[in-house]
Amino acid sequence: MRETMKSQTILNFAEAVENLGPRVRQAYELSTEALARLAIPHIVVGGIAVCAYGHARSVNDVDYLVLTGDVFEGDVVRTLRPGVPFKVSGVAIDYCVERDTYPLEVRDAMRECVAEARERGDKSGIVPDWLLVWMKLCEGRHKDVADVEGLVRAGLDVAAVRANLPGPERVRELFERCVAAAEGETRGT
Repeated sequence: MRETMKSQTILNFAEAVENLGPRVRQAYELSTEALARLAIPHIVVGGIAVCAYGHARSVNDVDYLVLTGDVFEGDVVRTLRPGVPFKVSGVAIDYCVERDTYPLEVRDAMRECVAEARERGDKSGIVPDWLLVWMKLCEGRHKDVADVEGLVRAGLDVAAVRANLPGPERVRELFERCVAAAEGETRGT
């Protein structure tokens, strides 16, 4: 797998979970327990991962990277497997899966992350920094771009992410704009 800031993440992950609002923290804890009972390995992505990498912001849902077949049933009509949570105390539980349209490096990394969670036996983990950035910028929503700018301000290893960030080119260009915006704010320009 590509280089990540795993040691920093592990230290900040517990703190990120502790700092969640009570409903979201409960949703995270109960959904993680439910997925573990079902032997579904999952990787934390989204807002909780952003917080774990040092950019504090509010989190309103819980996002996991999973393998499609572990969580969903059906091909044409797709449903959640029995027991897979989609809402806990009114908090949405969202599942991110690889898509055929993603670059091969991204799909491989997603599968590798989940495989590592499966091997660890704890059935959980956190997404590598470069993959989190890619996922955020692939969506391209304003809040996702703001998250990446916040990650840069929080000390993201820009050079390492830059070296590992796959295409498409629009994702790399958007990352460079995020870096420039965050560094400009840091320098007060």
